[in-house]
Amino acid sequence: TRQAIQSVTAAREYDQRRLAETQTKRLYSTARWRARREACRAEAKGLCQECLRQGRVVEGNTADHKTPHRGDLWQFWNGKLEW
Repeated sequence: TRQAIQSVTAAREYDQRRLAETQTKRLYSTARWRARREACRAEAKGLCQECLRQGRVVEGNTADHKTPHRGDLWQFWNGKLEW
């Protein structure tokens, strides 16, 4: 039936999203990511950039993709980061 096909399609799409998410999460534990994260921290002098825009001086603790990569590997490795 049509409903069964839609259900199978939705389940397949969900599985594909979960697989891509898992593969991307693994990238955060690589030496390449750690080096990129450290370069971002050094450039920001360890300070939270969003906090600075709000007039607060706070130590940052996360490198964040300014544009979410959504599993796109090029964007993951080359997209602008912010500390």
